Amino acid sequence: DTQPQTLWMSRAGVLDNFATTSPMQDDDALTLTILAGEVNAIAWLAEGSDLLIGTNGAMRTIGPADAGKNFGPQNFIQRRQSTFGSLDLQPVQVAEVAIYPGYYGQTLREFMFSFQTNGYISPELTILSEHMFRFGIRSFTYAQDRDSIIWCALGNGELVGVTYDRDQQIVACQRHRIG
Repeated sequence: DTQPQTLWMSRAGVLDNFATTSPMQDDDALTLTILAGEVNAIAWLAEGSDLLIGTNGAMRTIGPADAGKNFGPQNFIQRRQSTFGSLDLQPVQVAEVAIYPGYYGQTLREFMFSFQTNGYISPELTILSEHMFRFGIRSFTYAQDRDSIIWCALGNGELVGVTYDRDQQIVACQRHRIG
């Protein structure tokens, strides 16, 4: 609670060992505090080609500074990728895309690498259906089969399904009022 922007990574291969050596070795533990102009608490971590980090005020990544060397305490870089914050809910991962609710829970956003910009982007998925999310997302999950639907439970008890297929450029929302 007192260090909401800090990550602690254990020694390589030893999950409960956070020790470092002198001189520093490539397999030492790593304690990393996100460098930002304001306090943005870490809301979630997700797997990707880099470590994806969702905070209350921005999306960030941590990865190797030199891609030719192993990630470790002597070879890492952190970057802010977008300034769209996240709700404190673990994202759903659809292929190489992490989908997360915006900070106020009234939008869904993608967090993915873009070769056009050579960086991560965070476009809004629900921009044409924002009226469906006005009561805020409280929880959500992903059903891959059959129809690739992200199910969102809203604050008013409704359920919104977002049919999502990036390859076919499909994003469609449907609302379900539950008794």
